[in-house]
Amino acid sequence: MSGWTGSNQKWTLVKNKHYWDKQHVKLAKVNFQVAKSTSTSYNMFQANQLDETNLSTEQARQMKTTKEFVARKQARLNYLQFNLKNKELANANIRKAVSYAIDRKQLVKRVLGDGTVAAHSFVPKELMVTNGKDFADYAAGKVGTSYNKKQAQAYLKKGLQELGLKQLNLDLLGDDDDTSKKINEFIQSQLEDNLGSKKVTVNVTNINKKSRIARMQSGDFGIVQTGWGADYQDATSFLGLFSADSIYNFGKWNNPSYDKLLAQAKTQSGSKRLATLKQANDTLLADQAVVPLCQPALATLLKAKVTGVAYNTIGQYNFKEAQVK
Repeated sequence: MSGWTGSNQKWTLVKNKHYWDKQHVKLAKVNFQVAKSTSTSYNMFQANQLDETNLSTEQARQMKTTKEFVARKQARLNYLQFNLKNKELANANIRKAVSYAIDRKQLVKRVLGDGTVAAHSFVPKELMVTNGKDFADYAAGKVGTSYNKKQAQAYLKKGLQELGLKQLNLDLLGDDDDTSKKINEFIQSQLEDNLGSKKVTVNVTNINKKSRIARMQSGDFGIVQTGWGADYQDATSFLGLFSADSIYNFGKWNNPSYDKLLAQAKTQSGSKRLATLKQANDTLLADQAVVPLCQPALATLLKAKVTGVAYNTIGQYNFKEAQVK
């Protein structure tokens, strides 16, 4: 790395003459530049001053059909977490009603439209691959991650009966950035429209991220829209969030069978471990401890003349074989 001071807006990666495989490194250098907005970087891209730029959600919507558009999957999930200290949300049928009332396909297509994909497990795609199997595909199912209006209404009816209630008031918390606001507005509309506005009222609060996290830590929430990014390339980076002793289990969901499965996986490998972790994922979603929403994508524009750029879902770029034709 050259030209990095710790806070500057430009720096360069320079080819290392001491690297053992330097003959296969095609570029002499890669220049990085920080832009304060994607509008600025987009204009620079159009003026051929940049070879790649990130895009905002709105830009991605407009550019996703162009040849230069690249949606890079991220090892992240956006999801809803419930506070089980709340009497209504401690009821599994109420939690299931919330999940089945949300059409994730419409969320990623109409609200986001930037390459983000619907989540069908609590582990993102392309994070963990064992014996050629992507865990997210292996563990994917309809339980706890699909849209079914009739089923949602049936769960709501059963949950209200168990609670002795006729109506339900839900508080939905989230961040105050544009994307989080749009997602919360969509969820509010989905729950009130699909469960019935006379039976369910959703109160939305959007605050800055720091304050949202503080409220989660203190247990001051009902339902919260939050997210997680993998620390390492394994399903337990996500599944571990809901163990009884996890500091990130803000809603205090507790299932001894789930914890036992995670403990078993620590002593296993290969297909046996894969099956155990799938069972843990199934247990989590069957009880609707969490509502997986979507796997975000990093929307970018990349010049067609650039090839060989490698990227993994954790967000790591590898420029070893990159070249500009």
